[in-house]
Amino acid sequence: MKKFIIAIIVAAGIVGLVLLTHFKAKSPTTAANTTPVQTTPLDTTSTASATPAPSSYKDGNYTGTAVDNGYGIVQVEAIVSGGKLTDVKFLSMPSGGHSSEVAAFAEPQLLNEALTKQSAKVDIVSGATQDSEAFAQSLQAALSQAS
Repeated sequence: MKKFIIAIIVAAGIVGLVLLTHFKAKSPTTAANTTPVQTTPLDTTSTASATPAPSSYKDGNYTGTAVDNGYGIVQVEAIVSGGKLTDVKFLSMPSGGHSSEVAAFAEPQLLNEALTKQSAKVDIVSGATQDSEAFAQSLQAALSQAS
């Protein structure tokens, strides 16, 4: 009987944690997936504000380095126009099975972060840590060419 009560308490705690994470106030979501997304800063030393810093990139298309994140290769192309980062093309992302789902979920969030911040200092997408870090590395290499 004691083990049964302990099992119920543990199960209730797990359900409580799941509900707490699911209904966390003001968690960002995507249109395709309504599950809350937690993000953490990739560069914790940065003091980035909500408004992007003015950019002074040279116009053009710049290909970042190919980064192997353990699930596949991540490589992006930065498109700069009017001195600002205007688009990021995903040239390569991990594919196959769950990796494709993770990449499809992370791509729009990473793109939005990069365009908003006008830099590669993007927040990590929860559940796509390796994709986020590799994206930041590839984008940083592209933006370094544009500087």
